[in-house]
Amino acid sequence: MNKTTFAALPLSLVAGLFLSACGGGGSESTASSASSAAKFSSTDDVAILVGGFGGTFEEFLFLRQQGGSKPGRKMQWGAMSKSAASKTKATSTGPCSGGGTDTYTDETSTAYIYDGSRIYNNCKSSFSQQGYSFNSTLDGKIAERCTDNAQTDIVCNASVLKIADGANGSATLNEMFTSNDNGDLEDFELKVKGDITDATNDNTNNSQISGTMTFNDKIERFSGSAFFENLASTDISDFNTGGGSQTFNGVFGFSASSSRCAIGKVTVRTDSPLIYDNNFDTTAGQLTLTDGSGQSARVSFNSNGSYTITLSNGQTRTYSVDSLDDLC
Repeated sequence: MNKTTFAALPLSLVAGLFLSACGGGGSESTASSASSAAKFSSTDDVAILVGGFGGTFEEFLFLRQQGGSKPGRKMQWGAMSKSAASKTKATSTGPCSGGGTDTYTDETSTAYIYDGSRIYNNCKSSFSQQGYSFNSTLDGKIAERCTDNAQTDIVCNASVLKIADGANGSATLNEMFTSNDNGDLEDFELKVKGDITDATNDNTNNSQISGTMTFNDKIERFSGSAFFENLASTDISDFNTGGGSQTFNGVFGFSASSSRCAIGKVTVRTDSPLIYDNNFDTTAGQLTLTDGSGQSARVSFNSNGSYTITLSNGQTRTYSVDSLDDLC
């Protein structure tokens, strides 16, 4: 399983991704250190954060796609949406395609017919096509509510998604996932809780994430956790070129199972938007990451897909996209 960086983050790519950084279901010790203040000792610490961010951010946004405003996805899991004329709260339980159940409860306070909550109980699904296959098992709750003032029964451009009981709850949404991509195997577990707000206007998508994720990659033998606190992103797509730009501002933390990679949380600020091409490679842009002691690190993305980290004490080094594999 590849561990990626900010270079693989565009929202338009997320719907086709599962987890491209790590796996799922780590330990409580790494979960707590991901939310502890980081302290940079070298540029490697920053590179680990950059690498850890990519896949965990993508997975949160994949859950956004899975949990909300996607009628096809909801029908795949066997639940029915409420009709436009119905304002009566209704609950229906249906079988998942591979076993288990999916219980869907309407949200009656909004006009949008796909609002509601769903509880997965050992809900299994699978897919196979042209050498690629996957199996997924879900347990837990996802709930969505449309917040778009201009919503209709079938159109919603702003919403709130709550994973489990939200970022401050004790419960998690749990997933076990295996796949085979022409011999490239994945086997991981995830435990996720959080809150995601999302709004789209033409070619611009704004989202904000708060929550935690623990992961356990059984193939790579790599586990740990990620932490998000009011992490806001804006993605502007260029429909002519297939590329676009992104900004990130907020708090992110990452901690892997090895002590070398138990970094902690930092503040993320975008100094210039990250520019990505139609291959979703980041070719320009700059971020500043600040640790708990106030030391900052500038992350500059280069046209060849690499990125250069410069600490406020003068240390500097350039890394490739897959540096996390070597560091952790």
